[in-house]
Amino acid sequence: MFAVLAAAAEYELELRAERQAEGIAAAKRRQESGQMLAGKKHIGRPRAVGPAEEATLRRLVDEGVSVTEAARILKISRSTAYATLAKPDQPSKLIGAERGGRTPRLSAGGEASEVS
Repeated sequence: MFAVLAAAAEYELELRAERQAEGIAAAKRRQESGQMLAGKKHIGRPRAVGPAEEATLRRLVDEGVSVTEAARILKISRSTAYATLAKPDQPSKLIGAERGGRTPRLSAGGEASEVS
């Protein structure tokens, strides 16, 4: 009796995993073709920094506020602030970005330095 119930439970588990994989694949296909469900723009975790926050972060750093302080003001993590500033919006501040393999780091004044 127990073996029959265990087999049925295992079968249900396999079906659920199969349906989940199919759903994820369908969502990826919709995203690639630009036919996402209403209210959805992409799959995955929502972005922590939107265009308005990014502009504010860049303005604060350009005004001389340290990246750490700007991150505190915007209530985002320091690593998120550095990652946002490292995006190719302002290539003039990312001196080593085009060399590949090296991660540019921005100082408080927005000056780039390379990390090996």
